Amino acid sequence: MPRARKIPRSEWERNKQSICALFIDRDKSHEELVLSMAEEHGFHASKAQYIRQLGEWNIKKYSTKKDWKHADALVRKRKIDGKETEILMNGKLISAKKLKKELGRYGWQQTYDQSFTEDAPEGVIARTPPSSMPTSIRVRVLPWFQFRDELHLF
Repeated sequence: MPRARKIPRSEWERNKQSICALFIDRDKSHEELVLSMAEEHGFHASKAQYIRQLGEWNIKKYSTKKDWKHADALVRKRKIDGKETEILMNGKLISAKKLKKELGRYGWQQTYDQSFTEDAPEGVIARTPPSSMPTSIRVRVLPWFQFRDELHLF
């Protein structure tokens, strides 16, 4: 099989957003990524080139045991601080159900300080969930105000 052509870094960077969207957001396999990028974007690279480039960008679909242990430490620390926590891994929000399952599987019983002695993995982010309260309340749709407006019509 002939060797694939070397693709310039600038060409990879131009297509990075599309590659990430297909691989992570649309959950394409490496083989599907090769086909989709060729068909939809006219970008031709081999499976091995995609694997290498995704590795250079530190883009991965699946989280490691180390990632989950770090997430567990973040959740525990924030719980001590009285904060609710959402976890993002590799740019994707982890559902509460999956977080509970994975922390049960990989979480550990060490203290916060001990868990952060090793280097923190990239791509694991803890944040406070957005408020579910609306920032403004439309009073015109409340029944009392609708009734009042009806009375003013007469």
